[in-house]
Amino acid sequence: MKEQGFSPKRQLGQNFLVDPNILRIILKEAYPLQGKRVLEVGPGTGILTTALLKKGAKVTAVEMDKALASHLKEGLLPNPNLRLITGDILKLELETLFEEKRIEKVVSNLPYKITSPLLFKLFLLRRLSEALVLMVQLETGQRITARFGEKGYSPLGILLQSCYQAELVHKVSPEAFRPRPKVRSAIVRLELKKEQLSHPLRTAMRRVVSWGFSHPRKKVLKSLSLAQPEVEWKRLLSKAGVEPANRPHEVSPQQWLALSSAFLENYGD
Repeated sequence: MKEQGFSPKRQLGQNFLVDPNILRIILKEAYPLQGKRVLEVGPGTGILTTALLKKGAKVTAVEMDKALASHLKEGLLPNPNLRLITGDILKLELETLFEEKRIEKVVSNLPYKITSPLLFKLFLLRRLSEALVLMVQLETGQRITARFGEKGYSPLGILLQSCYQAELVHKVSPEAFRPRPKVRSAIVRLELKKEQLSHPLRTAMRRVVSWGFSHPRKKVLKSLSLAQPEVEWKRLLSKAGVEPANRPHEVSPQQWLALSSAFLENYGD
């Protein structure tokens, strides 16, 4: 990488995929790609970008690092199937980007520091992606895919699994990257369910679940009341079939959904 004129920036969490076997797994999990409109976040040196283009995808790639973006422009542009955006994905207007480019899939080796905030933003889009295939930190991958009662059960997994079938498909060694990260990674695949929650309900669920886990060691009634004291949580919990004395991790996804529906019905705009 140094011979190409740049070095990884630790502050940006840059760890570049170099293992072709892992690349093949990502492409397999993202199949089909021919003609699909794909968002790639953090293309880095372009190894995944190049592979996506070869598979016939129409790629919108967002790279924050100006030096890397310049490198990608020199190596990959012009290409009618690639649009390269230099900028911070968390500061872009994702709703507009997804509508303009009609994004169908997100396939990325994500910078680990932005994974959770980005996934929360993607969850709140009016039109959800049909699939996401992501390289993430192993711990995050376990939180995304953890079921009720399992270690790692968390707001991120509850929300994403309300809309997607989530699976951790492969654990990845630090040896697959340069420089090597200090943590293990994982490839996760999320496939959009046929039955979808409405955007208002997803918005309500994002708020309610976050409030409920804001004090994870407290009882769910206490946690919710501390976050939003003006809401009649005891009545809503009863309506949703949730025991007020339960801890947040003892509330099932179905109960969180029912509680969010009750909140939307009583306090929605």
